[in-house]
This record gives sequence, structure tokens and C-alpha cells, in this order.
Amino acid sequence: MEDQRTQLPPIWKKPLQKAIHLRVYRNGDENFPGAVVTLNRSRQKTFESWLKDLSTYMKLRSGAVWRVFTPINGHRVDDLESLEDGKCIVVAGQEKFKPLR
Repeated sequence: MEDQRTQLPPIWKKPLQKAIHLRVYRNGDENFPGAVVTLNRSRQKTFESWLKDLSTYMKLRSGAVWRVFTPINGHRVDDLESLEDGKCIVVAGQEKFKPLR
């Protein structure tokens, strides 16, 4: 009887995806020191699934995380490709951006 298992490529031939580490602040919360969050692209494939995980982790007063901003200018981040390793972001519910001091 032949081996019925599927042939998987060797692990060393799979492309590596580097995790992205971000410092995350809550919008308008001056007392929150920020939290380091790791974005694992193999686990969080879409921006929406990452927002769901952030909502669970950050526990905003307003509920779920709906928006992500850059901390200085408040530019909105809409996709995972815009996030860079070692950078800071601000998460918010449905409220408008409040600059960090």
C-alpha cells in the first residue's frame, strides 16, 4: 500500500514572516504608559482580526478598538502593511483622535 500522506514542503523553504512589535497607547488616556503589542502576521491575517485582538487586550473605556492612529499627526492607519516594527500607535473607539502630550 502506498503512502497516502501529502507531501509538505520542508520548513526551511517556507518564507519567514517577522513579527512586528508596537507600543500602543489609548486615545486620550494620559495616565496609560503604553503597552507593547506583537503583531504576528501568521496569526492575524487581516486588519479586522487584529483590531479584534487589540480590543480584547487593550480594554478601552468605549469598548472595542475601531480606529488606529499615528501618535503625532493623528493619521489614520487602515491596513497591516502600514505598521512598522518599533513604532508607536494610538488606538481609539469611535471617538476622534486626541494628540499625545
